Amino acid sequence: MCQMNGMPDACLVVDPEGTIVFANQEAESLFQCSRDSLITTLVNTLIAERCRDAYVKWQTNFFLAASTQQSSEGERVYALRQDGSELPVEIFLSPLLLQSGLVAALSIRDLTKSIRVERELDQGV
Repeated sequence: MCQMNGMPDACLVVDPEGTIVFANQEAESLFQCSRDSLITTLVNTLIAERCRDAYVKWQTNFFLAASTQQSSEGERVYALRQDGSELPVEIFLSPLLLQSGLVAALSIRDLTKSIRVERELDQGV
């Protein structure tokens, strides 16, 4: 899994209970905390409280029928940094079958810049 360290998005791997078992360097940067502090954390604690219930349902459904990648596209999801600040993200869940069983690989993309550009274009800046 260490090849995920070169990816431009934050990547986490979670077990069916939602416990983080792997985090790449971009995840450290995005969530502003060390990989060691991410490992064994429940991924839902990294989701803003107002989005958390929907995320947990989505993750549960993913593990029940994890045959293809799923994304949060179209739904605004906010991640929660260690300092309590929130940022808009898009999350992709992909099934990953390991010897120990099925896990989910999460690719988490920060949408802050994209939203800023959209607003500027809408305002004609």
